[in-house]
Amino acid sequence: MEPSTSRSRTCGGGGNNSGREDCWSEGAAESLIKAWGDRYVSVKGENLRQKDWKEVADEVNSWRSPKTE
Repeated sequence: MEPSTSRSRTCGGGGNNSGREDCWSEGAAESLIKAWGDRYVSVKGENLRQKDWKEVADEVNSWRSPKTE
């Protein structure tokens, strides 16, 4: 499943989300959940280690950053 390219935001605050760095698009949240879930399954439900979280962050950041070649 590819992350959605939706730009809609899921934040509180009455719909005024401009400028908030802690506000994630639905696509970004979906990519985080997928990346975390894949690691969680790979460690058989145990706690993720630092390297696992680094891989999750790298995967989410690769979705958020423009790809350069």
